[in-house]
Amino acid sequence: MGLPLLPLTSSPSFRTKIFGMAAVIIVTISCAFTIFFITHGRNEQKTEMGRQGELLAALLATSLRLPVFAADTAAIGETAEGVIATQRDVTSIAVYSSSGDLLISRSKSGTGPLPPKKIDIPPAEGETPLRVEHPDVIEVIAPIQALRTGPSAGMLFYGDGNETPALLGSVRLELDKSALEERLQRLIWLAGLCMTAFLLLGAGSAYLIARQMTQPLTSLMEGVNILGSGVYQRIAPRGEDEIGRLAHAFNGMVENLERRDREKRQLEEQLRLAQQMKAKEEWERTFDTVPDLIAILDREQRIVRINRAMAEHLGVGKDEAAGRHCSELCPGCSSVYQEYERQTSKSAVQTEMRDEERDRWYWVTLTPLSGNSRDMTELVYVARDISVRKKAEAEKRAMQAKLIQTNKMASLGLLVSGMAHEVNNPNSNIIFTAHLVAKAWQDAGAVLDRYYEEEGDFRIGGHYYSQIRETLPQHIAGITDNARRIEGIIKNLKDFVRKGKADLGSEVDINSAISVAASLIGNQIKRHTDAFTLRLTDHLPRVKGNPQQLEQVFINLILNAVQALPGKKAGVTVATSLDAGNERIRVTIADEGCGMHPDVKANIFEPFFSTKLDYGGTGLGLAISKSILDEHGASIEIDSEPGKGTVVSILLPVSHQKKKPEASEMKGPA
Repeated sequence: MGLPLLPLTSSPSFRTKIFGMAAVIIVTISCAFTIFFITHGRNEQKTEMGRQGELLAALLATSLRLPVFAADTAAIGETAEGVIATQRDVTSIAVYSSSGDLLISRSKSGTGPLPPKKIDIPPAEGETPLRVEHPDVIEVIAPIQALRTGPSAGMLFYGDGNETPALLGSVRLELDKSALEERLQRLIWLAGLCMTAFLLLGAGSAYLIARQMTQPLTSLMEGVNILGSGVYQRIAPRGEDEIGRLAHAFNGMVENLERRDREKRQLEEQLRLAQQMKAKEEWERTFDTVPDLIAILDREQRIVRINRAMAEHLGVGKDEAAGRHCSELCPGCSSVYQEYERQTSKSAVQTEMRDEERDRWYWVTLTPLSGNSRDMTELVYVARDISVRKKAEAEKRAMQAKLIQTNKMASLGLLVSGMAHEVNNPNSNIIFTAHLVAKAWQDAGAVLDRYYEEEGDFRIGGHYYSQIRETLPQHIAGITDNARRIEGIIKNLKDFVRKGKADLGSEVDINSAISVAASLIGNQIKRHTDAFTLRLTDHLPRVKGNPQQLEQVFINLILNAVQALPGKKAGVTVATSLDAGNERIRVTIADEGCGMHPDVKANIFEPFFSTKLDYGGTGLGLAISKSILDEHGASIEIDSEPGKGTVVSILLPVSHQKKKPEASEMKGPA
């Protein structure tokens, strides 16, 4: 049923009027935009050139501090010539002393007048250059200030911390504005091209607008085309002219065709309904055959329909589930729906979900049912059981982690073996040398004391003998003790890698071990906190073990505690006490730090696990400490929550060896 298209005619004069009005508006807007664009661009380029001049002057003033201070005119001139040679816009550079006298001046050949012999230097309240704009150039003057690398004499004697840096001189730059004019010309050309393109685009738009105004003349043609496509749509007559009468005739023809076609459409509708019923039955069979858990939800998250697999999984009938909220039946449905609502595009949401009650993993998808996601009325919830895959992935990750851990321990063994050889040799030399120095000082002490009594005080190594006669033997002993400690640390590393047993036969005073550990890292403790407290219970029984290893454990734990503090006002408390039954000594290290997340706490004793890898951590300190405590038969517990600090508790078994008679006379820890 095709009808010929009617020819489109319109009044040229009417279209011309519309086109002319639109063209005038477009030209006006184009001119205004072009003028604004050129003016704004000129101001921006002028401002940018001034900022570049200020930056260049400030950098030049910084680089000339030392030459100006030393009055090295050759170095000043060389620097100025380099800047002129590399900076296109710089026409001249002049450097003045602090009194305003000209030191040097350089300029490009044949450009501009000579700079003044003397200028008034701007006040040295800051390092911001002074900018002055002239018709042809931009003048920038920047102060050259002395660099303050430490407190001055006045600050030390009078406590004045706001002393202004001394003014050494100033540097004066002139920037040529001719390059600015060249860029402005290019800007004008660009604006002209943009205006031309806009005019062409506007002319095309005006033509389209004029065509749109002729819509009354094209409505009849559109009606014929719609009728040809099988849609019975009437045309609203516009006036009673020939086109209007033709529209009435067209509407009568449409009514006749619609009456004849109505019975045909009714028969087709009955056939379509029958086909839909058949398709629905086939869809329901397919819907129930799918093994995935499927539910169709409305906008209120209520279940419209579920498939057979979902009904069997939930243990309810398909009809019983209809109308119930999805959170009552579907695993994780509400959380997935909330994630869907947070999306702006309202596209499909896919995520993994665990059913805690059934201990199963599901891959959940929530998809709009209609094609237009913004106008959707229902959602399709699909949950696929991936428990087998998740179990396989977990086993694979565990195997990979085990292999990685094995490789790390093997690498650590090689590293420790090499380090033990490289460290023990010089460390043994240090111990031997310290022993010789101690004996030499002991032998020379009597001679030096006699000389001191006869001749008075004298210097040895830059220090008075009266000052070092008592402290030097302590320092020599400290060298030996620390070298022994290095030797013990290397041995602990080797024992940790080889799982060897250390010498645990000594009777250890826990209070003494804690005091020694705190003294060894005293500087680091002071750097992190002003509130470090030792609460050591007197007359504690001793424990059997290795004192150096236990000191290393306390050093590691105290360092971790102070490094976790947010500021120096936060504190760390180390306390000892005798546990119930007098069978174990309890050591607690409590800090007011940031605490630990449960995931961090679960892996805190794993080798190479560290939250401070970016700050030099190795992940071995707590692992070695745990290994040492295990060898001593001790236990360690950590109580920590994010933002609430951490408490580390160590329980050490008491030694049951009888004390020697002289030990009973000790009043407390050494």
